[in-house]
Amino acid sequence: MSNLNKLIVQEYLESLKEDTELDALFPTLLTLMGFRVIANPKDSKGQPQYGKDVIAIGKNESGVKCKYYFEVKGGGDRNITNSVLTKEDGVIESLKEAKYAIFNDFTDGNFANLPAIVVLVHNGEVRRNVRLTFDGFIFREFKDGEFEHWDITKLTEMFSQYMFNEYLLTDEKSLKLFKKTLILLDVPEYDFTDFKQLIDIQIDKYTDIRENRVLKKFLATMNLLANMIFHYSKENNNLNPAKDCVSYIILKLWAWILKNKLSKKKPVLKEFDKILKIQYHVLKEYFNKTLPFALEENGLYGEGGFYEEVGYPIRLFDYINYLTYYFKIAPKFDDEFSLKNSKNTLIKLISNNLEGLRPLLDNHSIAIHNTLNYLVENNENELFTEEEVAFVPDFLNTIYASLCITQNLRKRFPELNNNIEVVIEAIATREKPHNYSDKSSLLITMLFEYLVVFASKNLYNMYSSFFKNKDINLQVFYPDYENNDIEQILFEREILEEGGVETSVLLDENFEDFCIKIKNKPVENIKYITDEVGYDFLRSLAHLYYKTPIFVEEWRKYLKE
Repeated sequence: MSNLNKLIVQEYLESLKEDTELDALFPTLLTLMGFRVIANPKDSKGQPQYGKDVIAIGKNESGVKCKYYFEVKGGGDRNITNSVLTKEDGVIESLKEAKYAIFNDFTDGNFANLPAIVVLVHNGEVRRNVRLTFDGFIFREFKDGEFEHWDITKLTEMFSQYMFNEYLLTDEKSLKLFKKTLILLDVPEYDFTDFKQLIDIQIDKYTDIRENRVLKKFLATMNLLANMIFHYSKENNNLNPAKDCVSYIILKLWAWILKNKLSKKKPVLKEFDKILKIQYHVLKEYFNKTLPFALEENGLYGEGGFYEEVGYPIRLFDYINYLTYYFKIAPKFDDEFSLKNSKNTLIKLISNNLEGLRPLLDNHSIAIHNTLNYLVENNENELFTEEEVAFVPDFLNTIYASLCITQNLRKRFPELNNNIEVVIEAIATREKPHNYSDKSSLLITMLFEYLVVFASKNLYNMYSSFFKNKDINLQVFYPDYENNDIEQILFEREILEEGGVETSVLLDENFEDFCIKIKNKPVENIKYITDEVGYDFLRSLAHLYYKTPIFVEEWRKYLKE
């Protein structure tokens, strides 16, 4: 690896904080080096660690099996100064505890008899003015072979060799894309194309799934890239890049796992869960920062003048999509997650931002579906709360009213091809451009069929005649399961050619006839591998990220229950 590449690795490692980043990555490095990690920081969070942040079994330079006690220092303690050396829970105290405090691993009967090696790990250096004191302490307390010192130089070598070298920085194109990403990460309107190309290159490199060692490195590389993009997004105080890029990693990696039939391999799922957990923390931090403002009256409205006619709805529907996804993934990583609080939060968000609840694009149907789906799928004891009973008709009525008003005033429905540029032109000029397409709609069909799900006769009677009298073709989207691996493609890109539309959806004179007709429609009973292994929420991520239309069975299934 070139000196420039090592400099990139070193600069990244030097900036890591002990609690949130260095501690999280270090066990992965040890695993790739051949250690068996038996205890790590997350296992003992909030408990005395006695100088043993990470405990592992491995072989020393002579090939002798040993037990390793790693004391990890980072953040403000990454450079060993006089204060860091001598303070309470400082280096001297921690290393003494690592040496003398007894730890037993009952999963390895011979653990107690293994020779012990204490390792000080820190992503900095020992300052020159404390070097003599530090060396003197080590000389007195440890015999030859009982202590190792892994500073920033050592860590850079190890991370370069075991986590970067084989995949990330071996070719010039990957290095160029990586550096370009870091430079442009916080530039407004940057679409992260370089980072996505970098991920695609790493995935394309890996073809030999039989080699377990290489598989571990590949998954660790994806983990490291997710960590790095999260880290630099936080440094820039802008989590949008991490929200987008980590989602891309997860979708592409899951498609690759499906393609290679690794979805039931526990070691693979264990590593995949690590990346999912990074995404959970990205979204948790993102919503912790933004929700207090978003939940205020018109909290997602920006001071953008004319642009907010477009920006407010776009921002709201995108926010709904990621919030509902976050609520779906959170229970996997948060034992204290509250379903009741999440539904109340979703309802409050939308209720306080009703002025932005104006579908401009047909794929805004995804956010509408995600809202209603979250309420239906998470319906405890099959009973809706009073808030939910009141919210659903108001939610649907607001959307219908918006569609009718826009049609009456501007003579347009949501743009079918999801072309935001022609929508902006239409709003700016108050004229519908010639390339504005709204003669068909998936969104409006879904709305009327959801009226059947919720038995909303009053809303049907209020709005059905309006839409029957308009020149619009109501459609639903069917994926072609017979001729395509729809599940894999779903996580790779937007599904277009691999599906078709039903155009025979007609509104009846009365609600009862419409209900009978819709309930008699056939529904595909698709069994997704993704769902079987406990990642059903990933399908929501795929739809919101690639803008693939919601498959019709996703709401018609409620009519068959």
